Amino acid sequence: MLRRLLFVSFVTILFSAGMSQAQSSRKITGTSSPGKLDIMFKPPELETGVDFSEPSGNVFLDAEEKGEITIKVTNSGGGIAKGVSIEISGDESEKYIKLKRHEDIGDIAAWESKSIVIGIAADEFVSSGEHRYTIRVKEKNGFDADPVSVVIESRAFVPPELALADVGIDDDREGDSNGNNDGVWDPKELVEVTLVVQNKGKGKAEHVTLTIDADNENIFCQADPIYDLGDMPPGAWKKVTFPVSVSMRYDGPSHLPIYANIKEKHDRFSASHIDLGLTLNERSKRSNEIAFRGKESLPAAAVSTFNAPPRLSSDVDNPIKTNMKNNDGIAVVIGVSDYKALPNVNYARRDATSIRNYLINTLGYREGNIMFLTDEDVTKSNLQKVFEGKLHDIAKPGKSDIFVFYAGHGAPDIETQKPYLVPYECDDVNYISIVGFPLEEVYREVADCKPRSAVFVIDACFSGGSPVGSLFKGISPATIKVNEPALLMDNAALFSSSQENEVSTWYDEQKHGLFTYYFLKGLRGNADENGDKKITAKEMKNYLIKSVPYRARALKHIKQNPYITIKDPNYVIVKYSGR
Repeated sequence: MLRRLLFVSFVTILFSAGMSQAQSSRKITGTSSPGKLDIMFKPPELETGVDFSEPSGNVFLDAEEKGEITIKVTNSGGGIAKGVSIEISGDESEKYIKLKRHEDIGDIAAWESKSIVIGIAADEFVSSGEHRYTIRVKEKNGFDADPVSVVIESRAFVPPELALADVGIDDDREGDSNGNNDGVWDPKELVEVTLVVQNKGKGKAEHVTLTIDADNENIFCQADPIYDLGDMPPGAWKKVTFPVSVSMRYDGPSHLPIYANIKEKHDRFSASHIDLGLTLNERSKRSNEIAFRGKESLPAAAVSTFNAPPRLSSDVDNPIKTNMKNNDGIAVVIGVSDYKALPNVNYARRDATSIRNYLINTLGYREGNIMFLTDEDVTKSNLQKVFEGKLHDIAKPGKSDIFVFYAGHGAPDIETQKPYLVPYECDDVNYISIVGFPLEEVYREVADCKPRSAVFVIDACFSGGSPVGSLFKGISPATIKVNEPALLMDNAALFSSSQENEVSTWYDEQKHGLFTYYFLKGLRGNADENGDKKITAKEMKNYLIKSVPYRARALKHIKQNPYITIKDPNYVIVKYSGR
């Protein structure tokens, strides 16, 4: 009996085990519901990927920038992820960054993914720093993904620095201007005014516009109603040109009431009623820089390289004023830029105008004692009238200091090798002895006036060459020799721009002949070696010999060595403490 009972029990156990094994081998799938789990439920398994992007590509969320946080949720489990949502926490106290903190994704099937983009924006006043967020992907049944920590760096607003970098006028007869091209704005002249606006700050200037006002009915400013300069990254510059004329009825001050208004997206970087510093009847001055700086401090990391805007004026255009008086001084100033038939000489007329202004303001010459000839007035007959006639009429022997300046073409006679000034009407330098004016004659006529002193400044090459090629027809300037005439005086100084077989070049950036530029620079005090506020002939010689050859090599890769002869090295050309 006992044996039978044990057998029955053993069979029952085997049957139960068999049923259990059979049930477990069946493939049953299902979904979960609260409080009830289907047989062999396969749960979802969620994974989270995060990416951050912003339009500038610098991976910073810059002030006033909108970025995107892309969240990709992948279900790598065997079951459907139900009611998936995203929650973002952290940095709740940051009021200058806005982003959506909750987003519903919905269901995600097994082995599928869903992505969602959440916008994040920083406003103008955000500070630089790190912002930490925790992203949690939640599932309806509690099969949440592991939380992901994200760090996004913000960068504070970097303000622009808009500046009126330069102002200049053009009074030639090209484009919209109609003047005499001497750099001086005369009534009735139609001039082109050019402004350069530059962003010298380390942040981008946005939506920049420029308008021009003329506060006088007799000033006719033909500027556009508004100039849209657009966005200006650090270092960028924009140039604006417009014609202006002043009628004869204008009776206001020589300082013309013409103003600029610069507007930027942020009003605090805008400015209005900026005086352009334009004047009548004198050389247009280089404007003082006007900057409109933001109030925020600039981060050291925000570094930019400025591009140089075009130069509209030269740093030697405005003469240094001194107390020197030279009422008996006589000057002949000549500049020929536009020849009738020969290549033009860039900046020669401008050089002559600057020299005249320095003679008046720096060296103390009376304007009425300066004989000033440019372009079509520089004929051979006019040169004869000046040097053989007028100079003798007004010079006072033993009292007058005579100053002679010439900028233009020079050429030697092929047979005698004597140098000549080339008049405006010359059309063939092969016959220069007939059509030119001898440099030797200039020296002789000045010596015959018996001046107290004489200074000659010649910005011309007498090799027959020029920066644009040979003036001779069928002859190479390299084969021509030049015999420099003697000064004939013991109280004279000659400053000539180059030696034989060399070319006198131009300093395009400064809009002057290279030699004249450095001569003017020397007059401004750069040649004062010992700091005694006087420029002697020797000091000017040393300065020119040091400066001109170096700059000629650097700019044009040519040799230009000034030819200088001084009889009295201690002769004072200019002094700054009166006379």
